[in-house]
Amino acid sequence: MKKFYIGGDKIYDIKVIDSFANKQFSRLKLAKAYVKDTDEPHGIMDRSSTVPDSLITDKLLVISRSGVGVNTINVEASPEQGAAVLNTLGVNANAVKEAVISALFQ
Repeated sequence: MKKFYIGGDKIYDIKVIDSFANKQFSRLKLAKAYVKDTDEPHGIMDRSSTVPDSLITDKLLVISRSGVGVNTINVEASPEQGAAVLNTLGVNANAVKEAVISALFQ
């Protein structure tokens, strides 16, 4: 597994698949990571679309999926190339809870 340090003089290219709110990008600049439409990103941000295998290169450090599960990511190829695969468990728990409660009152 590759070791990497976020920060320093290195600038990271992040490919965004799907749409995200602008406030979700604010912390990227602190780590000198910038959204860029590239075929060889250092990182990938994904919601629910399939991450193309062509983006999983030896330059890729991390794939972050917003939501539960990693079924849209080739989790076998990613570690072979040295990339970590992350997801955000429980991030939508409040929205699900609110939808269930509102359905009960209809």
